[in-house]
Amino acid sequence: MGNKTVQISINKFREKRRFSGEDFFKDNKVFNEMKTKQNIYRARVIVQNHIDTYNDKSFDVGQEDIQDLKKVIGEFEIAISKAIQLYEHTIEIIEKELIELIDNLFSFYNEFEKLITKKTFR
Repeated sequence: MGNKTVQISINKFREKRRFSGEDFFKDNKVFNEMKTKQNIYRARVIVQNHIDTYNDKSFDVGQEDIQDLKKVIGEFEIAISKAIQLYEHTIEIIEKELIELIDNLFSFYNEFEKLITKKTFR
């Protein structure tokens, strides 16, 4: 991979992030709480767990669930911002990890859209 590949991913993230600008993120609390790589990966696991729960065929997705998912995806976007900072200023996050995190985010966006569709047709 090279510096160019990671820069393309970073630019894509910065241009297309969707939820971290929402009203529930008006302060920097989430960003400031992201201190380690483990915090960043924990944010990813939380989103994945929400998506897995909501994808369960027996789970009826409601508006509150959609808002909750927006919030945890927004927190993951903030975690990626911290990962970018760690990548640019430390050796704690490497290129491959950062690109993978950004790819995960765009996969979560796709899952989010599927859940919106599921909610619409229930």
